Amino acid sequence: STPISINRKENMTETVEFQPAKRYALKEAMDLFHCCGIKCIPAKPQSKVPAVNWKAYRLSPPSMSEIRDMFDQSGQRYDDSDGNPVEPEQYNVAVLLGHRMKNGYYLAEYDADDKVAFERGLKLFGDKATFVYQGQEGHGKIWFSTPVPVKNKTRRGAEIRSLGTITIAPDSIHPTTRNPYKYIKNGAIPKIELDEIPELELEPVSPDTIYD
Repeated sequence: STPISINRKENMTETVEFQPAKRYALKEAMDLFHCCGIKCIPAKPQSKVPAVNWKAYRLSPPSMSEIRDMFDQSGQRYDDSDGNPVEPEQYNVAVLLGHRMKNGYYLAEYDADDKVAFERGLKLFGDKATFVYQGQEGHGKIWFSTPVPVKNKTRRGAEIRSLGTITIAPDSIHPTTRNPYKYIKNGAIPKIELDEIPELELEPVSPDTIYD
């Protein structure tokens, strides 16, 4: 099985690296993720809160045109604390987890809330910890993909997050540090079989909840 990378064009092999000092326009971020079949929605500036009503998309992902409409509309109807309209480039980007990517697998995340859990995750994934980033010191996120969406659960200071959840993407601004989420490793998103890392206890969700 071949993992996929986030590339500007599907026929490119090099991985796109976001520059921490630069805020990417939302349209560019959308296009980068869309190349892999990753669905994203706008989140409020310096926040983990979606800027749009996204409940309908927790199980069934939006189309690319719907995603573009979300970003276009959100910039028009959300103001900052002083009542000033927010420019599109100021929005954070939230990613819908648990949906099928172009590699045929479903996006999932190992989200560690402390240093011990983060280091444990890096050891568990080993050489498959290839797409890793963090918003604040000691915390960390590891993206991977599974053959089917998996159940969301918490284990030893870390969450396994998949269908029905969102995560804030790299280059977005962390609400506490006010700095961009930074890459630790910006490589491919690996395929992980359900029994490949027993310690993760990955369990498939009911087939009745999979719509894509």
